[in-house]
Amino acid sequence: MRPNQRWNDTNTAHCKMHVAAAGMFRPFSSSSSSSSSSSSSSIEAKKAYKRWLDERTAWEQTVQKSTEGDPIAQTDVGWAWHSGKVPKENSTTPGDYEPADVERAVKCYEVSSQNGYSPAASLLADIYYYGSDFPQDLNLSKRWLEKVLESTSEIPEDAYIRGKALQKLGIILHPSSESESYLTSSLNLMSSHLNGSWSFLLPHDPPGLWEFLSREQTLLEDPPKLSQNLNGFHSHLSENLSPAVTLRSYTNSLRKYESRSPTFPIRIIQESLDTYGAVSSGNYGVTYLESLFTVYGHPIIQKCLGKV
Repeated sequence: MRPNQRWNDTNTAHCKMHVAAAGMFRPFSSSSSSSSSSSSSSIEAKKAYKRWLDERTAWEQTVQKSTEGDPIAQTDVGWAWHSGKVPKENSTTPGDYEPADVERAVKCYEVSSQNGYSPAASLLADIYYYGSDFPQDLNLSKRWLEKVLESTSEIPEDAYIRGKALQKLGIILHPSSESESYLTSSLNLMSSHLNGSWSFLLPHDPPGLWEFLSREQTLLEDPPKLSQNLNGFHSHLSENLSPAVTLRSYTNSLRKYESRSPTFPIRIIQESLDTYGAVSSGNYGVTYLESLFTVYGHPIIQKCLGKV
């Protein structure tokens, strides 16, 4: 579920996917040609100023809607304060924003949540869950996560935000039978409506995750290209098995197991919680292909392998 991005010029992605970020000014760059640099700079400056005026107008309209009680606009205003994207009043300088003000953002989220808007409650839950803006307070986080459940249902449109709330409640209450129930409900909901267990295996969506998974699948379906990427890597595999063939089989098998096993995703999270504690900001899932290219392809590793 995404708030309407009523005053965005360009879209910036919040890690939760379901909250619209504030409009972001796109700086212009001057032409590299000395003969036309002055003219190009003037044109780009005018365009930038026009975008800034449009952004300020849209911001004022969003504030007005927020004042009138629109919960989506209230969250948009809060997120603008949260991310430091509130245009300074009467400023004529493109990109001149007020400093971020998380306390002010929280007040906006609270009002929006009381008006029944679940993304606002989810943002509040995350503020206290991760402890990055305010001191971590899992009791407060739990209260706002329960508010998310009150304002959502098990329909496709609510699957992501409700599923993540269920998952985080399961993590906070681990180990307990109630925790297992929350985790199971979360996995079932997201598997039913979000094409498998990926959303469940990751506590939040790293930037570029879905694009990466798409590129990975394309690469796995193209052995010649995969082999080209692995060209030059030292290998101790049998001459009958190339690194590309082995990696392709290994990654596909693990991906299939992650998506189809009814217990594997929950077990991964429970074992991680037993090992690292109640709340972790890391990823429970593993991007196998990227890990191999990053680790196996590192110059130091390659140098060591070359001496074996």
